[in-house]
Amino acid sequence: MLAPVLGDVIDESVVNTHKRQEGIFNGFLQFFGRLAILVQAIVFATVQTITGFVAGGELIEQPSSAIWGVHVHFALIPAIFMAIGAIIFWKFYKLTPDKVKIHQEKIIELNL
Repeated sequence: MLAPVLGDVIDESVVNTHKRQEGIFNGFLQFFGRLAILVQAIVFATVQTITGFVAGGELIEQPSSAIWGVHVHFALIPAIFMAIGAIIFWKFYKLTPDKVKIHQEKIIELNL
């Protein structure tokens, strides 16, 4: 859903500023994408260290806490980040289908 939402946000920006500035939005997108990779690495390292994960070891050699840590990586942590993202999206994304249609018509009028 990132591309359609980003397109609607860019259209609203064009209507408000009468300028096309997609580069700024792509810069923010890249920044937060790279930040997400960094956060993922830090979370993985932290959880694996706390749970005693043995690097390079087979599944049988792992302590039960390390197996629990892997489950946390696959379920709990993504659920937390998805909940945070959903709350932020719900709070700040105010573009309705009607607003989007009005913005698209305005862009055609402005010949942008």
